[in-house]
Amino acid sequence: MKNAARIGGRIRPEAVSWIGLGLIGGGILLALVDAVRFSVEGEDLETANNTPWWWVAVLLGAFVLVPVVRRGLRDPDPGPAERHGWGRTVFLLVVSALSVGVTVTSFSPEPFVALAQEPRNYGPDPVGVSLWAVPLTVSLGLVLTVAAGYRPRLLPADRSMPFFAAGLVLVVLFEVALRAATLYQPTEHTVADAFPDAPAPVPTDVGEVGWTWEPPEGVAVQAVEPGPLGPLLLLDDGVVALDGASGDQLWSYRHPYSQVSARVVADGARAVITRQPSADQYDDRRVTEIDTATGRITRESAVPSLRSEGEELRLSFLAATADLRLYEWSEPGEPYRISARDARSSEEAWAFTLPNEGDRACAADYGWRAGENVLLVHDLLVVLYGCADADQLEDNRFLWDVAADPDASFTVTTAALDTASGEVVWKHEWEAAGENDYDLATHHPQPGSDVGPVVVVDSDHGRGLPRVLDPRDGTLVNEVPPELTASGTGMAEGFEGLVHADSTGTVLLTQDDDGWEGPGRPPWEFVRASPDGEVIGTALLQEETVYSDDVETAVMLGDAVAVLTRKPRDEAQDERALSAAVVGFGNEVGETVWIELAQEHTDTDFAEDFWEDRARLLPVPGAVIAYVRDSEPAAVYGLVS
Repeated sequence: MKNAARIGGRIRPEAVSWIGLGLIGGGILLALVDAVRFSVEGEDLETANNTPWWWVAVLLGAFVLVPVVRRGLRDPDPGPAERHGWGRTVFLLVVSALSVGVTVTSFSPEPFVALAQEPRNYGPDPVGVSLWAVPLTVSLGLVLTVAAGYRPRLLPADRSMPFFAAGLVLVVLFEVALRAATLYQPTEHTVADAFPDAPAPVPTDVGEVGWTWEPPEGVAVQAVEPGPLGPLLLLDDGVVALDGASGDQLWSYRHPYSQVSARVVADGARAVITRQPSADQYDDRRVTEIDTATGRITRESAVPSLRSEGEELRLSFLAATADLRLYEWSEPGEPYRISARDARSSEEAWAFTLPNEGDRACAADYGWRAGENVLLVHDLLVVLYGCADADQLEDNRFLWDVAADPDASFTVTTAALDTASGEVVWKHEWEAAGENDYDLATHHPQPGSDVGPVVVVDSDHGRGLPRVLDPRDGTLVNEVPPELTASGTGMAEGFEGLVHADSTGTVLLTQDDDGWEGPGRPPWEFVRASPDGEVIGTALLQEETVYSDDVETAVMLGDAVAVLTRKPRDEAQDERALSAAVVGFGNEVGETVWIELAQEHTDTDFAEDFWEDRARLLPVPGAVIAYVRDSEPAAVYGLVS
């Protein structure tokens, strides 16, 4: 028994030493494999913090492993195991310390979700962590070799090779675990435990801030859409649904650690979150569909990437239905088209290409652009394009330049495509006659209203004659008051744009410089008109406190209009408070309800768009939502009556 104990005492330190040598040998082999495969793939041989010093650990490990193997092969009967001498111990300590130093300096926390300080700092790096596994395993092996305290013996092989093989297996496990860890991206998903039996009514007037919601640090609000019970906040990492009446969170689906796009489809009934694995832009996209009332997942799928490596393909997203994704699609040698792709397979279901036959040429202004000349309205895709005679395009003249020429023949067409088949359902055409800069817009009625949306065609940057079309058949549904028009296709001086339209009438914005007889600048006038063009109400807003870019945020609220503005807090106008101004139809100048949202308001360094493109008021069940993208404070406000 004593002899067995002595044998056991001799084997245990050598086992530790050979496991350490197996880690060193495995690290060296991993380095060779990584160097070959990553070089072939064109990857940089650097760890996640962009340092190439991992190979120093390979040399240090070789300084220890090679002499042991040579000694074992040269002397098959080395006798009993010997403790390391002081010289050998010091050598191993120095080599181990150098290798550990290389491991520490080559490490970066950014490839790991659990270690990254902020989601924006996280970046999966399978190549970098695989290379970092080399100094890590070599360093662990060197530490074990020092800790064993004995010179390992190669023979007999049954006492060395199993432990050496165990070290090799550990290297494989370490590398696999590190690669899995860098690709691990948790999803934060909560569902609605309780929610209102029925949505709260949409306010027809507001007078105060009922609630405020702030996104998590480092997260931006990209857009807000109306949901069944309140606002749906589309963040840069997912979707959050709030109760419009209280501002309480109903549910959320966030994926902070990969490229995420979130959209609302099916008239607000479904949210679609698409995430592209950050490690491979050509890998499958993960698509999750969520019931916006409950937050429960209705479908998950992996969708093949639309791009393949090395392919010359240009595409941009236009719109989405529950079953289709629509893109502007351009391939070398082919005319650009609208391509409808199956949401699960990415196969093309149908395509729409502009007619270009004979001596007539057609084009979309600067290509197809979502929200400008392409709109999704229920199950119809509404598009806008122009056509001109080919002989008018001499000297490389851009087709849409012809529209501004009153003497040229230029036809503007609005057409609706059936999203199920791509077939043209209706067309509405007219001669441009000098108008230019056409845009499409969808105007939705108040949530809960019985009327449907309309499609508005603007021209001349919104100051031309607005055409309000029924999306079902393309017919004109509203007339503009004759006192606001100067000609058949032109608007009178002072017309600023269309604020709201539906099948019950329109609200238009004007400013009468010539007819104003009061003090100061003339006020902004919100003119309410019936479908046949009769003026039935006017709301006045002082110009001195609301600027021209502010009034572009105006929304219709029952019998009032609300505008989001930056109201000066002092006469010097050095400080501005984010505020909402509410004016009722039939008011007098100065009869304005002011709602202060934030005492200070500044744009962030990321703000690129103009104020009017970032600021928005949105009526939803329970509140009117106010928010400004790329600003501080980054908050969403719920305005209530």
